[in-house]
Amino acid sequence: MQLEWQGIAAMTKPIEFYFDFASQYGFLATMQIDAPPRALTWRPFLLGVVYKRFGQSPLDHPLKRDYIIKVDAPRMARRIGLDLKVPAGFPEHALPPSRVFYWIEEQGPGQSSGVRQSRLPQVLAGGLRYQ
Repeated sequence: MQLEWQGIAAMTKPIEFYFDFASQYGFLATMQIDAPPRALTWRPFLLGVVYKRFGQSPLDHPLKRDYIIKVDAPRMARRIGLDLKVPAGFPEHALPPSRVFYWIEEQGPGQSSGVRQSRLPQVLAGGLRYQ
């Protein structure tokens, strides 16, 4: 019986969605979240820090960078009906919008929902545009 109740509790907990403001894949994922099955907790983080910790860089190799930015991410966007436009200077550092996001959330739980809904974080990060 205890195990059954633990499963029910797990199904009522918010889904934690980790994303990086400077990630084109994170952007595409946020564009697909319309009505999650339960509460959603948004967790911006710095993916570059994870790569650095393991001695790697996500876009270190020029061929990989070009492939991801010019081929793969736009292809994935087309699959969900978006025309992805990468702004000049991409990728920008995601630390400033992440700090703004957490500051807004500290002002009161749920306060960042308007920011999320307007997609302002991507704009703050110099992030990806869609049409």
